[in-house]
Amino acid sequence: MELASQGYRFLYTFAQIFAIAFISGISGAIMPGPLLAFTVNSAARRGPKVGVLVVIGHAVVESTLVVLIFVGAAAFLTNVTVLKVLGGAGAAVLAFMAAMMFRDAARVSLSAILSQSAPPSKIEHPVLGGILLTALNPTFAPWWAGLGFAMITKYGTTVPNLVFFYAGHITSDLLWYCTVSSVVGRGREIISDRMYKAFICACALFMLALAAMFAWSAVEGPEPRARAAAVESAVPAPPAETKTGTPP
Repeated sequence: MELASQGYRFLYTFAQIFAIAFISGISGAIMPGPLLAFTVNSAARRGPKVGVLVVIGHAVVESTLVVLIFVGAAAFLTNVTVLKVLGGAGAAVLAFMAAMMFRDAARVSLSAILSQSAPPSKIEHPVLGGILLTALNPTFAPWWAGLGFAMITKYGTTVPNLVFFYAGHITSDLLWYCTVSSVVGRGREIISDRMYKAFICACALFMLALAAMFAWSAVEGPEPRARAAAVESAVPAPPAETKTGTPP
């Protein structure tokens, strides 16, 4: 019974991590930027398959940064004060992102983005474009540092947490960019500007709630499982015992 209860708690935690990563990922992906403009431009010339190829290139850079953040932060997780500072900084970044989303929601137009007639990009291959435009985006690293450190403070740096976290995020990227490339490639309109603005505001509200949750976690201190994972990852395993035979 206790084993089943523990398994349920783990599944619930993984579901939380996946959902938070998915919704926060959608919140970042829907905002206009170089990668979205490149996807629209490429889809107009190459068709709906562009979305998947752009996300593959995006994931090459993104997954590397995520692993570096999680592995690098693990070295500091035994210090509760550092955890609180990182969690508070992450919450502040998320709150700032939410404020920018509210500001931009009033002036963005999805129909204008999807119908823009930009000149052909000098980057021909969608995978290469996904890599370069992700790596050169100045807001990319701060966004991930804020969200990553906040998640680490609350959930720790275990491998399953990292897997579920990135799976949730990359799923949101695939959903959004494949939808955009499909709409542009097939010339269909599936969402109005009013719905798009409302969706941005809803995501901004979610990011504010997420910032408040992470800020409270930072004030309260890391959860027991995060502390346990930190200590476990920082303490080296004891040397294996060697069995010696009894002399005759």
